[in-house]
Amino acid sequence: EVIVDSAQLQTIPVNGALDNVTLVVPGVVQTHADGMSNTNGVNYSVNGERGRSNNSEIDGQSNNDNMVAGPSFFFSNQDAVQELQIVTNDFGAQYGRNMGSVVNYITKSGTNAFHGSGFEMYTGDFLSSLLGSQKDSQDGFCPGGSDAAFAAANGCSLAIRPRFVENNWGGTFGGPILKDKLFFFGSTFWTHEYEAGASDTSGGAVLPDSAGMATLQAAFPNNPGVTELSMFGPAATAQGNPTFFGTPSTIAVSDGATTANVEVAQFKRNENSAILDQEELGRIDYQLTAKDRFYLRYNYQNNPFVPAFYLYGAESIAAGGYANVTGITHQVGGDWTH
Repeated sequence: EVIVDSAQLQTIPVNGALDNVTLVVPGVVQTHADGMSNTNGVNYSVNGERGRSNNSEIDGQSNNDNMVAGPSFFFSNQDAVQELQIVTNDFGAQYGRNMGSVVNYITKSGTNAFHGSGFEMYTGDFLSSLLGSQKDSQDGFCPGGSDAAFAAANGCSLAIRPRFVENNWGGTFGGPILKDKLFFFGSTFWTHEYEAGASDTSGGAVLPDSAGMATLQAAFPNNPGVTELSMFGPAATAQGNPTFFGTPSTIAVSDGATTANVEVAQFKRNENSAILDQEELGRIDYQLTAKDRFYLRYNYQNNPFVPAFYLYGAESIAAGGYANVTGITHQVGGDWTH
């Protein structure tokens, strides 16, 4: 078992992604794209087990998403965590459920002295450089040094550094209600992350352009697939300035009776991206006797999926398959220690 205390947590540069701390423990490695579960930071594998084989807890109580595994509440306020427990082997009788590890966030409680903290972290694009997907010709961009006239003449886009702003802010406060008996602690954490100007492309996949759609509709006027593509295809969604780019090619399409040569090209759209998060924690501790202590904790999170949030990948966003749904979580925990 490895314990990371509050002093260490407040100075570890993980920007709220507390599961990243697991990577300092022997036997823990990052799974990269093979985690197949939620995570509050990186996906990680312990002692060769799957990323889904980890047990997430807050104050010793389950914080697991029973549908896709990993945590259900993404706790990010490093100032509100008293310690982080990482158990990777030799599980005792109090543990179970998963073969990989137990990662337990212990939240802070109030004391006989009032104490608190406040913070704000800012990240911007002023020191960022362009990614390959933001300047490569295969993604529809003009060669370096091109001007607007070249872009207009060749049907490409000028490479412009996407605007990126991220602000994380919050704080904590706790203290006594009744000295030596009743204590309170609370925290708040907010994230506002915005990116504008980035292009999401079909990633090399080609789709019927306007000429190709006209060919399909003329050749297969009663085909339901063609009807669906015209009504719900990527070009049917006007948001984000959808554009076909690159040199068009043709592919033969047949229904067995009719064959048509359909013009296709790569596709892209420029969709603004936003990641928003609000986390609230409230905790009450009651020292009834020298041998009996109670606590009650409430967590609230509002973390919506918004357009162009990279839930399904840039290719799906280019095709119009982005999500815009609410994501509100309420979690209550309590305990009696005797």
